[in-house]
Amino acid sequence: METGSAGGPLTVDDLLDVTVVSDAQVDPAGSRVAFVVAHATLEYKATSPLGRIWLMDADGGSPLQATVGPWTDDLPRWSPDGATLAFRSDRGERGKGQLYLLRGSAAEAEPLHAFDGGINAIHWSPDGRTIAVVATDPPVRESEGRGEARDWVLFEDEHRYERIWLVDVASGAARRLSDVDLQVWELTWAPDGRSIGALVSDLPYQWAWYGARLVSLDVASGAARTLYTTPRQLARPAWSPDGRWIAVVTSTWSDPGMTGGDVVLVPTGEGEAHNLTPGQPRSHLDLHWLPGSETLLTAALERNRAAVCAVGLDGETETLWSDERGFAGLDLSMSRDGTVLAAAFGEPTRPAELWVGRRAGHAGSAPVAWARRTDFNDVISARRVAPIETIAWTAADGTPVEGLLVRPLEPADGPVPLVVLIHGGPTASSDYGFRGT
Repeated sequence: METGSAGGPLTVDDLLDVTVVSDAQVDPAGSRVAFVVAHATLEYKATSPLGRIWLMDADGGSPLQATVGPWTDDLPRWSPDGATLAFRSDRGERGKGQLYLLRGSAAEAEPLHAFDGGINAIHWSPDGRTIAVVATDPPVRESEGRGEARDWVLFEDEHRYERIWLVDVASGAARRLSDVDLQVWELTWAPDGRSIGALVSDLPYQWAWYGARLVSLDVASGAARTLYTTPRQLARPAWSPDGRWIAVVTSTWSDPGMTGGDVVLVPTGEGEAHNLTPGQPRSHLDLHWLPGSETLLTAALERNRAAVCAVGLDGETETLWSDERGFAGLDLSMSRDGTVLAAAFGEPTRPAELWVGRRAGHAGSAPVAWARRTDFNDVISARRVAPIETIAWTAADGTPVEGLLVRPLEPADGPVPLVVLIHGGPTASSDYGFRGT
């Protein structure tokens, strides 16, 4: 495969060779970071790219590849004590990810529990004894009338829910949290470990996500109590350390995963939910409570730039950092004390790499200083890419609008054709991540 020369323009082969860095997870002590390194392309008939879990010290040094093999390893999640790393792997059957653990200094990952339909999420309980996973119902068996010779299916004929299962870390035993048919989209543990907050719908189809509601599920009985319903969509639930609140991101979204918007505070007891950030000139992407439950640290998008913000319970918001980058995956992770952050950022001239941020103190207003920790895409960053800049204009109805202008790589004599990429929104936005132009 031919790639461009150093200092030359990007080629298609360069883009096929991009290394994808994502899902950066700092451990609770803020000393190590786990992250995923994957291929940019899929193998023939594969449903996910080959990926590995890597580790490195938050202070820098050389990254260490923690898993190997021709499969997909992803979703690294640290235990509360930082001694064990849970992750998902389809090493047993390609396309069906299962729960694995890397314990302490063990060199080999061990399977903890296998689910017929695989898993989609991993969440440690606060005491580290249990892992909540979201597992997909298994398909209907052949004996139930779904033989391989049949080359057609009835649309939405088979309700395969994604449900919460609780896995005991010591034994690997698993139990389904509730017998009620609820599709689980996202979840967050209560700090006392006795409840789980979840975004759920009554049917397991993508269209049902648009009407998901926030519920509290009792861990002992599985009983569900509705906390918040809204005609808008919900994402990224985060239970406060004092147990009083669940914060969620909300807006009107076109697709799952494109979920930036306002921050709504939902009481877990009596009281009404309220929007902390109405009318703000930013979209909050991911939510983390600082110790004390008085401030939320958020990943955000401000004027096409990546940002980290502090949002108080009164809605007062301060931008702690902003730069011309893009969050890969629209999220970040945070150490237990809130002083160390980790994220994968893309830049106009470089695909996403691992970055570690440090806050100058524990106060909610402490600024963030970031340092890049990996260089998997140094070859790509040496290529010449088209310059990008933000431009602004006013729509016919007076609405201020901003966009990114990508100029030709080579200077042109006179006007050049303009290609416009328009998204109907209302919440999607181009950012300063790597665009490969």
